[in-house]
Amino acid sequence: MLAIDMHVHVPREPGLKRSAMEQTLRDYFRLRGEPDDVEGMARKYEEMDMVGVLVSINSETTTGEKPDSNDYIADIVKSFPKRFIGFAAIDPW
Repeated sequence: MLAIDMHVHVPREPGLKRSAMEQTLRDYFRLRGEPDDVEGMARKYEEMDMVGVLVSINSETTTGEKPDSNDYIADIVKSFPKRFIGFAAIDPW
């Protein structure tokens, strides 16, 4: 393993729309096109011989936006255990 990426956001959980924060960041950094799907991310991490720590944001109380579930993150880790480590998220408010 070459490196560990300690802060990786995954594509939104199926059925959830892009968050306002994500759209703002995509606009600011002029990102075009859609992000890779989970399988594409796993391939890239495999090619780079890296492991990624998956993080989600849960700020539903303040933003009203549904978060990616911890179960979604866990399912990704189960599908790609050599490439991803899960990190649970909670809404503290």
